Amino acid sequence: MLLTLCQRAYRQYMAVLDTPRVHPTATAQVAWRSLGVIIGATAVLLLLTNGRYGYFGDELYFVAAGHHPAWGYADQPSLVPMLAGLMDAIAPGSVWWLRLPATIATCVAIALAGLLAAELGGNRRAQVLTAVATAISTLEWSHFLYTSTFDIPVWTAITLLLVRWVRTRQDRLLLWSGLLTAVSLQIKFLIPGFWVVLGLSALLLGPRDLLRRPMLWIGAAIAVALTVPSLLWQWQWNLPQVAMTAVIGEENDAGGGRWLFPAGILFSAGLLAGLVLFGYGVYVLLRSPLLRDYRFLGASVLAFTVLMVITNGRPYYLMGLFPLCFAAGTVALQHRAAARWWGWTVSATSFALCGLVMVAANLPLRPESWLPRSTSGAETLYQLPVYGQLDWEQVAASTGEAYQHLPVRIRERTAVMADSFWSIGALDTLGPEHGLPDEVYGGHRGAWYFGAPPESATAVLYLGDDNRVLRDGFDSATQVGTVRAPQSLYDGAPIFLYQGREKSWDSLWPQLRTLSWRDGTSTCFGVRKLDPAGCTPITR
Repeated sequence: MLLTLCQRAYRQYMAVLDTPRVHPTATAQVAWRSLGVIIGATAVLLLLTNGRYGYFGDELYFVAAGHHPAWGYADQPSLVPMLAGLMDAIAPGSVWWLRLPATIATCVAIALAGLLAAELGGNRRAQVLTAVATAISTLEWSHFLYTSTFDIPVWTAITLLLVRWVRTRQDRLLLWSGLLTAVSLQIKFLIPGFWVVLGLSALLLGPRDLLRRPMLWIGAAIAVALTVPSLLWQWQWNLPQVAMTAVIGEENDAGGGRWLFPAGILFSAGLLAGLVLFGYGVYVLLRSPLLRDYRFLGASVLAFTVLMVITNGRPYYLMGLFPLCFAAGTVALQHRAAARWWGWTVSATSFALCGLVMVAANLPLRPESWLPRSTSGAETLYQLPVYGQLDWEQVAASTGEAYQHLPVRIRERTAVMADSFWSIGALDTLGPEHGLPDEVYGGHRGAWYFGAPPESATAVLYLGDDNRVLRDGFDSATQVGTVRAPQSLYDGAPIFLYQGREKSWDSLWPQLRTLSWRDGTSTCFGVRKLDPAGCTPITR
């Protein structure tokens, strides 16, 4: 008897999960005028500040990678490097033009966030609050050409399509979500993790018929097919992207590891106001009767967050899911006011204050002359997005001066190398203006895959601390210069000349490959400056 009752209850439960339900609140009219004001204000702010300071270190690497087109790279797929290369071809040397696609992507993300709130039945206030929360949270990366800048609109669009599918059951939306997944896979190999937890959530909480829709699997097949070239590139080079997972974990551990993951979410979400709205959004997705049909999305966000903590991922990997949770939270607040003890955290005043702090902390508003000199230690480390943009021209100029001072007979057979993907990108992108050759080499991360110097290069001019592999492979090593760039992480970096190559590049080049900032054969000067205990220069 008990077994029969359990079987009957199970069948009824599964029938409920399989029954298509219409969202109890119809989609609201989109408040385009109000959203337009928020989008316009964000665009103006970014366009006025995008050209200040200089390239961020990652941007320099992306431009250099764009100069070496490939189906993939060691540390990411190809979309952002290709876009960086394109923008540099359109406007060489222009930071403002390079960052224009990031500004557009941010504005698209804000618009999609407002549409998400409307799709969930949010009124004008809910749409505006969702858009404002999204605009504030994106300030961490919106002024950089960076992978996460493009993750946010793509992931937001995918969640919007899923929310609309729940309401309308229009299967073409699932096909479009597959196409957007293909785009996301050209930015990061991250979204499969979200789809896995989403599938499990739908299986457990419903709607289970989502997993039986042919369009979902057709979209998935298209996404996989369009990613095959990138996957083949990874396979050809022994899956460096997999090895990067451990490197990212190592970097996170150096900055506090999993214990500081909540603090990372705090900054990525837009400080207290965004963090509370994000958490409340997850809660109402899981618990509110109003949003019952979307419980699987709330469970997916929660499970994906846990997955990032377990795998030691970065907090900003969640940013593409923030707009969904912001929208859910604001729609719930529309129907039930927040309790007084926490409602102040999501008030207009709270968002205004958090927005001002995020603008001041992230955007390049202060004149460079007001910024203190780059020093070693935590102060510079936690302002890395600022100091990572400063004085790269001076770094390239110091290296170019050392190169030009070489006798012509030596210079003609000297390859230029650097110690990190940031410095390699700087010399590759900015070096030709300062007398450096067009091709710059290095063994760090994706730059190693650009290729080795030619066999005719019997000497190396190297920016960075003494490199053990080069010292062992050449007859002599002499410091011929020092970087003078007071606000750069590379201020004081030595410039070495290695002469008399004793081994072939076929022998030396594999030994120079490294993905980590902290490596036993070559020290990264910038990391040693920030954390002297992490890297010790080679002395002999």
